Amino acid sequence: MRSKEFQEKYINTNHPYPPLLNPRTARYSKIPALLAWELNLPLPSGYGFIFLAIHGCGAGAMQVFLEECNIATNSRFDSDRDIYFTHFKNLVFRRDKYIAIWARAYNFESSKLYYLLDSNVPAICVVRDPISLIKPLINHLGNKGFDRIPVINLGDNYEDVILPAEYYYASKNDIYTPSLDRLPDVLSSMKNSQHTLRIRIELLSKNLTNIHYIPFEDIGTSKAFDTLYALSKKYGFDSPKRREVFETKINGSNRSPLFPFTLVCDKNSNIELIVLRVCDNKILDSVYVDMTSILYDGFNPYGIRIIAKKDVYDALQFKLDLLKDISKYIDGYIQALIRIDEIEMKKQFNEEDIIEYLKSNINLAREFKIAFDLEYADVKSRRADIVEKWAYYQEFEKIC
Repeated sequence: MRSKEFQEKYINTNHPYPPLLNPRTARYSKIPALLAWELNLPLPSGYGFIFLAIHGCGAGAMQVFLEECNIATNSRFDSDRDIYFTHFKNLVFRRDKYIAIWARAYNFESSKLYYLLDSNVPAICVVRDPISLIKPLINHLGNKGFDRIPVINLGDNYEDVILPAEYYYASKNDIYTPSLDRLPDVLSSMKNSQHTLRIRIELLSKNLTNIHYIPFEDIGTSKAFDTLYALSKKYGFDSPKRREVFETKINGSNRSPLFPFTLVCDKNSNIELIVLRVCDNKILDSVYVDMTSILYDGFNPYGIRIIAKKDVYDALQFKLDLLKDISKYIDGYIQALIRIDEIEMKKQFNEEDIIEYLKSNINLAREFKIAFDLEYADVKSRRADIVEKWAYYQEFEKIC
């Protein structure tokens, strides 16, 4: 701490979290993660990039995509300290894995984590037309939006296992309907907890070698596989292999929280199936047999798969009537979801609805404009070509 290097790197720069041990000589493998955090030790080098997540920009899908490429990362819901703990262990004990830091999209805690990320690495960030970004926020389901029923019995009424959707930004008199009158609350949430891209870039600016911005449409079902393949070649991680994962809508569907669930088909014989989505890696587990083609061959907009343990699979080969009942029930479940989706979509707002509302509430529109200008300054500076393609945002700017 008395060295010239420490003085120049930490004291002279007013570094708010100077390490209390010399990172160059500290034996990380002998230090518990909690103690390292409290000693302000920067994470060891070895992570390939930092992913700057933005809420509403395909964060859930990107987490699945990175995992499909065998990248070790943290949960997108982790606290800053848990992010540090996860990668401290990854970087010290799992050096055989490609590691990426997932910088959380919302609920910014403090600058500490970012000061402890001092390796010179690139960042990757998916960006979206800001007006289109408002759409999933104003239509966002609340905490009880679609509660998952973890165990369903064959024959259960669909209305008992697919619960009504509550909206986070619901109208005052109806929790099951979103309201554009809640846009001021969306703006407040953006400014207070979700608009953190600018802050994170500023905190990491000394160490970021580049920010690789990806247009939101490039992680859609028709382009995601190719996008991740190109990223893998550029940044040196494993290329994607299961194209079907990238061609399935992952987090944009409100059905995501419903899966996985266990379908109890015969309690007496312990015959149970697991209904999950193709992006769930359990489908690759050798303990399970994929029975999707046997039990369901209809329209599959949710990308579901049906798997069973080997003994259950074997037992069902001799229970043809039960197989028919299961197939019929699953088909009915999917049809019920589709019907509910159609009802919910009629309640929800699109970009045109949002722009028309802001035209009638010009002061609110100007507040959004100020927030967008601050948040997306770096995107505009580095990738004006992306911003120029934001059609709804260009229309929005005309009314401000």
